[in-house]
Parts: sequence; C-alpha cells; structure tokens
Amino acid sequence: MSTKPIEQDPRYRELLEKLAQLDPSFDPQLQPSRFLQNQRASEQELIANLRHTDPLTRADIAELLGQRQVKAALKPLKEIVEKDPDGAVRQAAAIAVIRIGGDPLLAEVAKNLRHENPEVVAHAAVTLGKVGDAKVVPNLLAAFQTEDSLVGSAVAWALGRIGDSRAIQWLGAALENGFVPANAAEALGRIGDLEGAPILIRALQNPNGDARAYAARALGLIKEPQGLKGIRAQTWLQQKEEIIDALRLALEEDPIKKVRIFASIALFELGVKQAGKNFLQLLQDS
Repeated sequence: MSTKPIEQDPRYRELLEKLAQLDPSFDPQLQPSRFLQNQRASEQELIANLRHTDPLTRADIAELLGQRQVKAALKPLKEIVEKDPDGAVRQAAAIAVIRIGGDPLLAEVAKNLRHENPEVVAHAAVTLGKVGDAKVVPNLLAAFQTEDSLVGSAVAWALGRIGDSRAIQWLGAALENGFVPANAAEALGRIGDLEGAPILIRALQNPNGDARAYAARALGLIKEPQGLKGIRAQTWLQQKEEIIDALRLALEEDPIKKVRIFASIALFELGVKQAGKNFLQLLQDS
C-alpha cells in the first residue's frame, strides 16, 4: 500500500477543483469582480461608466464606487437603484448607496424586512447581508420569525455573511426544527463561533439528509479562533477533536452519499488529509 503524501497524488489538483464546485456556500457574486482589477480608474471615469451597456460592468463599477465611498456618485447610483432594468445592478447600486450614505439609508433598507411581500423581504435581507453591518442583526432576527422558506433562506444567508454570534441560537433552532436547514447550517459554519459546533454535531443525527449534509459541511468552516492561549486553546483542541470524531462517524456510517461527501470535505478542511482520498473515492463510486 502506497504511503505517498496526498499532496503528491496526481488527483490532488482534481480534489481542490471539485471542492470549489461542490461547496454549497459558493456564490459567484462573492468572487472578485472584473472591474475591481482596474483600480487606476478615476472617480469621474467610474461614474461615467455607470451607463455602460454591459450589466456586469455596471454592477462592478457600482461595487467599486461603494468601496471607495465616492460621494459624488450618490445621485447617479440612486438613479440606478430606481431605474436600471437589471436586478443585480440595482442591488449592487443599493449596497453602494448604503456604504456611501451611511445609517439612514441602511435603516431604509431594513424597513423592507417588515414588508408584506416575501420577495421584497428576501431581497432586503440579501442586500443587508452583503453590506455586512451588524447593526441590522436584530432586524434580521425579527424577520427570521417566519414560516416562509424564501424569507428564511435569505435571512439565514445574511446572518451567516454578517457573522454575528447573536444569531447562533436562532439558527440552531431553525436547523433542529428542519426550517431552511441547509441555509441555517451553513450560516452557523460561516459565523464560526465554537458555540455553534455542538448544535452542528447534533444535527449530524437529524432525520433530514440535507440537514445532516450541510451540518457536516458547516463543521468544516469552523476555524481556530485567533490568539487563543491556555485553557481556551485547550478547549478549542478538545472541541476540534469532537468535531473530527463526529465527522469521521458520518463519513463511515451515514447511508446518504451526499452526507459522506460533505463530511469528507469538512475533514479535509480541518486538516485530515486522508479525507481527500475518501472524497475522490466517493466521487468515483458515483
């Protein structure tokens, strides 16, 4: 039997590529935008190009203007929010307006979390998640008290993006009750607080296969907190061992292949390199 390190396995690159393809948290909109590579463009050039014919370019420019907090762009960006025919462009412009305009505009979007139309609520939640301001976490938690899965998914996603630990118990309750389990589990992983780890470990026994799969995936997202010393460092190591043991059990015994695949991904991300070979073998057995 070969003892060659997995890094030398010719399939190792395939593993890394497959991880990106299967990662349920992958969102193309979170990848570096094309326009951000052109950092030398002047503010005037950027504002002029908000009228570009390509909607992807308009969205990218709006994003860059928001990051630069270009106050001169506020008026044209507001016009885009109201008039642009492309929804993704309108959302990018809205996020830019909030970043430039500050709290009053953030509050305006947060008001839509109480709208009677679920689509409006979901759109507001995603926008707030992309802005990433923790001030709106109480608003999002209030909106999470819903039975609408569209709203629940969007709010859970937003809470995961913001990464505030106040959401942990709410997301844990949603996961345990089978409400938007995939989104709730992923959000717990994105928050990354160790308080969420026992919730995710318990979810590996959930009767819902998707809940188990995404709980496994989320456990791989929990990373070691920075600057731990003494007893806190020891607690983390113990918690990490419990996470790895639970994931190994899922990899060995869960009857659903999706759960086993996500458990192997999580183990690999937690440093168990042998899990990479398990992952590849599961793919080959498909």
